[in-house]
Amino acid sequence: MPQFSEQSPLEQYDQAYYDILQVRLLQLVSELFPEIKGSSQMIIEEIGWGSYNQVMGVTIWQSEPFQGLAATVQNFFSRLCRTAKVQRSSDHQDYAIRFPFHDGNEFTILGNDMGRDVAVLQILQSCLAIPLPKVIKYDLGKDNALQKPYILQNRIRGQTLEVLMDTLNSKQMTHIVEKIAAITAPAAGMISGENAADIRGWESKLKQFAVPTYTVAEAFPDYAQPSAEPAQAQTPLKYLIVHCQRWLAYEASMGYSKNEALWADIIVVARSLDRLGLLGDCFHLVHDDLFPRNILAEVKDSTSVEIRGIIDWDISFFAPKCVAFRPPYWAWIGEDAQERDEGNARIEPEDDTGVSLQEAFLTAASDEYIRFGFSQEGVFARQLFYVVERGVLTPCEVDLANMLVSQWRTLYPSDFTNSDSW
Repeated sequence: MPQFSEQSPLEQYDQAYYDILQVRLLQLVSELFPEIKGSSQMIIEEIGWGSYNQVMGVTIWQSEPFQGLAATVQNFFSRLCRTAKVQRSSDHQDYAIRFPFHDGNEFTILGNDMGRDVAVLQILQSCLAIPLPKVIKYDLGKDNALQKPYILQNRIRGQTLEVLMDTLNSKQMTHIVEKIAAITAPAAGMISGENAADIRGWESKLKQFAVPTYTVAEAFPDYAQPSAEPAQAQTPLKYLIVHCQRWLAYEASMGYSKNEALWADIIVVARSLDRLGLLGDCFHLVHDDLFPRNILAEVKDSTSVEIRGIIDWDISFFAPKCVAFRPPYWAWIGEDAQERDEGNARIEPEDDTGVSLQEAFLTAASDEYIRFGFSQEGVFARQLFYVVERGVLTPCEVDLANMLVSQWRTLYPSDFTNSDSW
């Protein structure tokens, strides 16, 4: 049984789970690679896990590489296989298998929709010139040896930037963010799982952001539930206004009217951001989990690393331009920073390493990136997007929205005078 840290979400599973998983994985790998003659030509190892999915690594040799190493299920599945001093020959291929923790029918939230994951990776492979996993084979049903949906993809080798942070290649990091943001669409929303089988025309098949969100729907099961409606082509400003109106309609269906004035003020801020040119005129691709754990790299020399790939595209979508240009403030603030606190973009680093990393990033970034990523208004725009997307039905969400409106009123008081927000 693999050993996991105390923070592992896999703790809830007992030995029986792993006993079954070992057998099923062995059978699945044998079916995926029928050319192998025995288990001595494969190693299966734990790579990691996310909020919804487990990831196992698979190494396949064309010939038998192990001499004197018993190739039992226990041997090739355990961490022994990861650390054993085995000479790897050049005739091997590395893969990764992703599958959900839960049964395949439990697709209740974005991260569990593996069909969408397949579509995202296939579309990005066709239009994004940065290293990312390639889909080799997938099965979105349960009629397979694993009895779960799975994706077989190539494995990108490297260490996460969590390990290599101090030698971050800032120029390459800015290049990657700008490459991702350069992919645009006419509507806000998420790539649809319908594109898994055919990616042609994907831009016209985006799914709109759900109102209510899955989290809100779970809290209020007696009211309207999320639906995967097609996203409509519109300007970023129009999207924000319509999304506010959708939330108002949902709240009205609950008999809740306390947020009407707040939503009106949010729309005033949105109009102001549009006037300042911070929303853009189309929607840009966002990797919303672009943090060190999902950036693989290797040491290039004594002062820098080379980014080898970007993984975990589960939380990716199209949003106004300001959202796509979030700076990697985690690089120079340090481990204590709240990774989703957009205000971190305007916090100055406290140590020499952080100062050097920030200066290197600012030197490499374009003027557009700096304006959208670091300006006070750019930070406001990102914060506003997430308020609108998630709604204001909890005290924390209401407090954040009121704070943004209050601060914007201080900066641009005339925008609230005789405004026609609707």
